Amino acid sequence: MNYPTRELPRMVLVRQHFSKERIEAVEKTVYEKLLAAGLKTKVKQGAKIAITAGSRGLGGFNDLLKGVIRALRDAGAEPFIIPAMGSHGGATADGQKALLQGLGIREKEVGAEIRPTMETVNLGESKTGARAHLDKNVADADGVVVLGRVKTHPQNTEGIASGLLKMTTVGLGKQIGAHEAHSHGLWNSVKAVPEITLAGGKVLFGVAVVENAYRDPIAIEVVPGNYAAFFETDKKLLEVAKRHFARIPFENLDLLVVDQLGKNISGTGMDLNVIGP
Repeated sequence: MNYPTRELPRMVLVRQHFSKERIEAVEKTVYEKLLAAGLKTKVKQGAKIAITAGSRGLGGFNDLLKGVIRALRDAGAEPFIIPAMGSHGGATADGQKALLQGLGIREKEVGAEIRPTMETVNLGESKTGARAHLDKNVADADGVVVLGRVKTHPQNTEGIASGLLKMTTVGLGKQIGAHEAHSHGLWNSVKAVPEITLAGGKVLFGVAVVENAYRDPIAIEVVPGNYAAFFETDKKLLEVAKRHFARIPFENLDLLVVDQLGKNISGTGMDLNVIGP
């Protein structure tokens, strides 16, 4: 069979340039901000404190975790890491731990144990009908520091998107928490479920991170573990994130070739805020 052919159109190489502004000393920055926020007054000697670690990674992920861990140890706590990623990793404890290891999170390197579980404690029903669930290891601990990236989401770019509230709802809620939120309207549930979770007193602080276009931290904020602080931080930093977001500068393309895609990058495999709808 003879296939039709045609001459290729003229092509040019296009390169985008983004701001390379970034935080140079990530570990030191988060360490100092936690101590300045009063961490030592919130933690008792020997307290077992969890730290959330998500499935899509973070720019400077290891350094962020090491900074939080060092601050907690200096405050006299015994920190550990929990996979905070809803149903990712096959919705199994071993799968979620392996996912973190695939992102380069090693217990010896960061200085804390990874404790995965899919068990949760039901905290009650939110305004949307979605039940708030809390990772069993967190429920049994003395507290948790919620570490999360604030950015646009493929389904939402305004108000509240990916951030501390979503990490509280889906990350701390594990598979069942993710199911509850998605089944009752994700974004309304992301606003409603943390009202219950954060009222329980387990969340000590939120550590919110914004990345530049090269996936380097451009902003790190440490905020109290209460609903108002999480809500305002997510809303404020989303505007910062949008200013540094990388996007293909064309509205219409005939062909797009993507080197990497997957749920570890975006829930849609490829972030539609980057490639366009």
